[in-house]
Amino acid sequence: MPMQLQIWERRQNGDRELMANAALFMCRAVRETKGIASSRFYWSGTERIVFLTNGDDAALSTPLSGFTGDPTDPSRTLPPSEADSE
Repeated sequence: MPMQLQIWERRQNGDRELMANAALFMCRAVRETKGIASSRFYWSGTERIVFLTNGDDAALSTPLSGFTGDPTDPSRTLPPSEADSE
């Protein structure tokens, strides 16, 4: 199964927590795409996130749809049960 690797770097004035929330939101959105087996992110140092996504060729080359709204909004990055308990 093909794998896609992406690297995101934090801007100098960027917030690490917001970057992590955006990465989590993106992985969850990608996993909902038909043909994607998994999508995970890892910190590669303090300034960089690496995404590894497994899926078929067609799914990996398809643009992500439905990725709207503010990915840094914590209520969108947590499942409803976790967001309600905070």
